[in-house]
Amino acid sequence: MGFLKTINQWLSDVFLWVGGIALVTMTAVSCLNMGLRWLGYPIAGIYDLVCYLGALVAALPLAYTQLKKGHIAVDIVTRLFPAWVRRTAVGMSYVLGIVFFSIAAWKIAGLADILRDAGEVSETLKMPFWPFTYAVSVSCGLMVLCLLVDVLGMFEAPERGEK
Repeated sequence: MGFLKTINQWLSDVFLWVGGIALVTMTAVSCLNMGLRWLGYPIAGIYDLVCYLGALVAALPLAYTQLKKGHIAVDIVTRLFPAWVRRTAVGMSYVLGIVFFSIAAWKIAGLADILRDAGEVSETLKMPFWPFTYAVSVSCGLMVLCLLVDVLGMFEAPERGEK
């Protein structure tokens, strides 16, 4: 289990950093475009580039956020239940998340295959869609790994000092 956690942590960190770089790049080119547009020289294809980078910004940090338990949890009702009921509900939500993100990864990879085979490119920059689509699919797959580690971690004895 320790090896799986280490791999999960490392991959989540890498995806987070790539997503962060995409965010900084997206912000920089958007600001640059605003300044250049004001001067009468807008960047051609900025919409395509921002959309591609936006997909990376939204998808790549998913697993890291799950790892840090940063996703929204509504516990207004469940905190009234006994601990074993809350634990069961969390476990079921992890399993449902595994099913959802597995299907999402599979279907998005299928879409990427279709886009690659068709040679689909963006209108202005003529950049292919499929590498970014595969990145979103792989990110969903990493989310599955993260949720699987969480499920398996529920069956481990808590370490000293953990709740």
